[in-house]
Amino acid sequence: VLTEYCEWHVERDPQTNAVTRWFGTCTDVDAIRGAAERDAFLARADALFGVELDADAIVQAVARAAVASFADYVLFDLLGEDGNLRRAAVEHRDASRREPFQRSVGDVPPLDHPVHPIAAAWRGGEGVLVPRIDATWMEQAAADGAHLARMREEGISSLITVVISARGRKHGTLTFCRPGPRPGICSP
Repeated sequence: VLTEYCEWHVERDPQTNAVTRWFGTCTDVDAIRGAAERDAFLARADALFGVELDADAIVQAVARAAVASFADYVLFDLLGEDGNLRRAAVEHRDASRREPFQRSVGDVPPLDHPVHPIAAAWRGGEGVLVPRIDATWMEQAAADGAHLARMREEGISSLITVVISARGRKHGTLTFCRPGPRPGICSP
C-alpha cells in the first residue's frame, strides 16, 4: 500500500552543471485520501439532510454514509421526548455482520458512567476521542459484561464520539469506531 509519494529535486550550477542543492518532498497520500473520504461523507450527509424529511431515514442514511466512508461501525443515539438518549441507528461496514451486530449492541449506556465515551461526551457536551483502545480501557468503559464481550469480539481499536447539538441544545451523539489493525479513526 502506497502511503507516501516522494519527489526529489536537484539544483545545478548553470556554468558547471554540478549539483549545488539536492532536496526531497514527501506527501502523505493516506492523509489526503482520508481527508477526501471524510469530505465525501460530509457532502453526502449534508445532501441527505437537505432532501430527506423523515428523521429516522436521515439517521439511517447518515450512519450508512459513515460506514461507507470511514468508520467500520456507527452508533447513532438521539434524545427522546422523555429526555433520555435512545439508540436510533446502528450500522456495520461488513454486510454479513450488520444484522447480528445491530441485535447485539443493546441500549445506550448509563449516562452517569464515568468512562464510557457516549456518557462522557453527553455530560461534557464535547466530543471524546479514544485513539488507542487497550484491554484496560475496555474494562473501565464497559457498561456491563455483555458490552465488554462485544468490544472484545469486535476488536475495537479506536473511536470518536461527537455530540450533535444546535442552538445550544444537545440532540444526540454519533460514535464512529474502528477495529483491529486498520489505522485509528483519527488517523488519515
